[in-house]
Amino acid sequence: MPMAARPAATTTPSAPAQTTPIRQNAGEQTFSGKIGAKGATFRLRFEPEGRVTGTYSQSGSTYRLEGRSAQNKLLLDEFTGERITAHIELARNESGGSNRWEGIMRNTPPDNRVLAVFFESAASSAASSQVPGASSAPTDAGGTIAESSYQGRVGPYEAAFQLRFEPSGRVSGTYTLATNKNLVLRLEGRNPKGRLFLDEYTHDRLSARIELSLVDSASEIRWEGTMYNTPPDKRVFPVSLSRPRN
Repeated sequence: MPMAARPAATTTPSAPAQTTPIRQNAGEQTFSGKIGAKGATFRLRFEPEGRVTGTYSQSGSTYRLEGRSAQNKLLLDEFTGERITAHIELARNESGGSNRWEGIMRNTPPDNRVLAVFFESAASSAASSQVPGASSAPTDAGGTIAESSYQGRVGPYEAAFQLRFEPSGRVSGTYTLATNKNLVLRLEGRNPKGRLFLDEYTHDRLSARIELSLVDSASEIRWEGTMYNTPPDKRVFPVSLSRPRN
């Protein structure tokens, strides 16, 4: 949550890597997702001993990846040429049986940005959007896309939220603080079974994580939880938002 204006940042984590294309084969999987605010395509080869190699492409640039997988965790190093330019830590999210990975990219110095990362297989994504119940349906939408306005508070400040709930469980939107309505904070996240996990972006920089739970009420839809600002701003704030039931 910004209390003062934050500098703009771009989401491209590093310069393009000079790599040799990896041939598609039985051991390679293709995923679609995002790093920060920008879409990315991942091609990963999972080997029997746990080694993982591959590439990802973003904004016309390709980056080489090497790492390992163990116990539903995926640890990858991004290389630009022969230099490690980022570390990626991911956990497998098996909600609804989708092959989805979520986590964090930490760029190496002097670029110390931290970016949210997620990706999932194209087949899993298509199945979850076509089969009812394949992933957690948005609580507000009852299985359909819903765009709703909420009023609430972030710490001591009043805030206005606009959220879009999709059948796949994806949530996107924005919010503004009453103290600075000209600064629009972007939100991206997911909505599994009465929970709401959102990443806040100030411009293109991941600036906070928000974890909310649905509070039962006959008169309103209400979410309550906590905001955790990303380093170096490590403040924690209570968050609540609500709207009348239709």
